[in-house]
Amino acid sequence: LESYYARNSFNYINKFNDLHDLNVLIGQDIRYIDRKASNFTGYGLQYDKGLTPFTTTTIFDKTLSQGTDYFGLNNEFERTVSFYGKATYAYDNRYVFSATGRYDGSNRQGQTSSSRWLPTWSVSGKWNAKKESFLKDFEKLNMLQFRASYGLTATAASNATNSLVILRSAITDRNDLSTRENYLNIEELQNNNLTWEKQHEINLGLDFGFFNNRIAVSSDVYQRKGFDLIDFVRTSGIGGQLVKIGNNADMTTKGLEISLSTKNIVTDDFTWSSVLNFSAFKQEVTKLQNRPNALDLVDLTGGSVEGYPRNSLFSFDFTGLDDRGLPTFNLPDGDDPITGANFQATDNILSYLKYEGPTEPNKTAGFSNTFSYKNFDLNIFISASWGNKIRLNPIFSNQYSDLDVFTKDFINRWQIPGDENKTNVPVIADRTLNLENPNLDIAYNTYNYSTARVADGGFIRMKNISLAYNFPKNLIEKLGLSSFSLKALTTNPFLIYSDSALNGQDPEFFQTGGVAYPITRQYTLSLYLSI
Repeated sequence: LESYYARNSFNYINKFNDLHDLNVLIGQDIRYIDRKASNFTGYGLQYDKGLTPFTTTTIFDKTLSQGTDYFGLNNEFERTVSFYGKATYAYDNRYVFSATGRYDGSNRQGQTSSSRWLPTWSVSGKWNAKKESFLKDFEKLNMLQFRASYGLTATAASNATNSLVILRSAITDRNDLSTRENYLNIEELQNNNLTWEKQHEINLGLDFGFFNNRIAVSSDVYQRKGFDLIDFVRTSGIGGQLVKIGNNADMTTKGLEISLSTKNIVTDDFTWSSVLNFSAFKQEVTKLQNRPNALDLVDLTGGSVEGYPRNSLFSFDFTGLDDRGLPTFNLPDGDDPITGANFQATDNILSYLKYEGPTEPNKTAGFSNTFSYKNFDLNIFISASWGNKIRLNPIFSNQYSDLDVFTKDFINRWQIPGDENKTNVPVIADRTLNLENPNLDIAYNTYNYSTARVADGGFIRMKNISLAYNFPKNLIEKLGLSSFSLKALTTNPFLIYSDSALNGQDPEFFQTGGVAYPITRQYTLSLYLSI
């Protein structure tokens, strides 16, 4: 990585007649970034024998025959420039007004000036009502502020780099090595109109405190209307690319954020304070050019549809087991209720797919309590989130092998006629059942993505527990230190609540997959001292 960054700014601050405060800032920054990546496979390097190379030409014959490379290079270039300014005026610290503006340009956007360059702005104001004369006599109320802001913000999407056509040089894969040659592969077509993702946001806030801020509340409500959002769209393939990326989506988000802090007990030796945070939002995709298929919507991460939140999870409607233990579903008329699901369908799919909810939680909360007794400090922090749905891992199939590992779900599977009235877990299909139903794999795959395989994503977790001891001041002074303390911390010690349908699966780990680690439990013992 080679990066250069230069910033210039001018700041003017002045106070007039002890009533008027003015703060003006103007500036400019420019960023130059080159990213270069290389890879090399050192065939025959003996790691256990002094890193001595010991190779043979046959490995290169194999590599060339497979059409792969044993080394490679990749370059990326990013150039951005910004001009910005901000002016803030306050009268008697009661009325505060602010305005900001930016003008950004980036080579990651399209070639047209309207795509590459973008002006953004915001205006805001605050009224410190406590300083008004009619509230000065309310001694118990020591803070009351009203805030409001509105503006246009933007970000450059990291998943879209096709403002110019992206060409990759490659070598034809042919059996006869003498006929191999270089060629250019069109990885992505040019999008001249690729531009920033933008949103208009309005925010209203209220802050107040009582009893010397022993009770303090900060709250905000907001609405964000995003437009020119980046998304994929399936096309007919004309031009050489089936799936294209561009600014083709709009989305509206409305939300609420509240923070409550209290000092519950305050004495000479003991104090107890609490902080409660809560946030919630409602989201709706208002414009979407892409037409998702059924698999896009029922997959683990969900999909986006107009009128629903981003990454909404849908399911095939499971209607129970038949007398053979096979799953049945509510599908369009004329389709087989067992094997008739079409995962590639795009027409009228919302008429039979059931909406479960968003895969991303839209409500979060945190509750922190701090207890101080003499030299000891104990902090307990609990976090929670809810409002989302989780697709359980697809573990069911019409055929299994000795390499498959069965979960607890299979204990309650269908085994004899009549079990369909007691369980929703399908039978382990034998050879006869597979021969009688050649498309039985579709039935079990549909079951994996049905309403029977969905859990609630809400959870409550004990996030942190810490205990600190601050050594006595006389000991600190004798040691010639300015501070000396010992702290024990445990992170993610246990889960307080989650849906039993998860069967022990961590609700925060459901989309990580692969070889990634789940949420880990950590214990830390720290000694802090300063001179």
